[in-house]
Amino acid sequence: MTLGGTVAVALGQTMRGWRPHAREHHARGLGPLRVAGFPALLLCVASLGIAFGAAGVTVPAFATRYTPDDPDSLAGVLLAVWGIGSAIGGLWFGVRRPARNMTRLFAWLLAGVAGSFAVFAVMPTPGALGLALLIGGATIAPALTLENTLVGRISPNGMLNEAYTWVVTMSVGASALGGAVSGLIVDHAGGVGWAFLFAGAAVAAGAGVAALPAGPIARAEAATVRLDAPATV
Repeated sequence: MTLGGTVAVALGQTMRGWRPHAREHHARGLGPLRVAGFPALLLCVASLGIAFGAAGVTVPAFATRYTPDDPDSLAGVLLAVWGIGSAIGGLWFGVRRPARNMTRLFAWLLAGVAGSFAVFAVMPTPGALGLALLIGGATIAPALTLENTLVGRISPNGMLNEAYTWVVTMSVGASALGGAVSGLIVDHAGGVGWAFLFAGAAVAAGAGVAALPAGPIARAEAATVRLDAPATV
């Protein structure tokens, strides 16, 4: 699916019409890390990455508790259900009109992801967790969609490649950290429930950063909106 989507995008009219930006617009030094709002957005990216990495460890640990003879099968089903929920949420979100205040909606979606992990922590059975994963997963794709949209809006055109590379690097690194820490929590510091709560707390911190009305992300988006506004005569 990734290969097919990549080929479709690469052969599309948008990519065919893409032209390099002028040399003076190229990133130098720290590049997008010096752009207002971008480091704060990376913190939000990291918070989601930590949660995703934690889920990859904690859900299998939950499955091991209930089906010690074949935990891999149950874990695979639960994670697949989570992905289905995300796909449903992404399809629903994709047909809606874009939000005027993307930063505020992004904060609400991060809060939804954080809340879903808190619910996961108290689910008593695999069936209950599966239902919670299906519903909670609906917030994932919309949150990631807005995350990537904000990166494109905040970053100068000449730094988009570097900006998205930072996003992927931060996401993968944070996911590894989330998996490692949640594994320690599962084994030595309280078990599965606390590992889910750890993941939820990480995303809640990201939601707090995005929710600041006068925070760096909100200011950067507001500046972009003013630049995009049509001139009046």
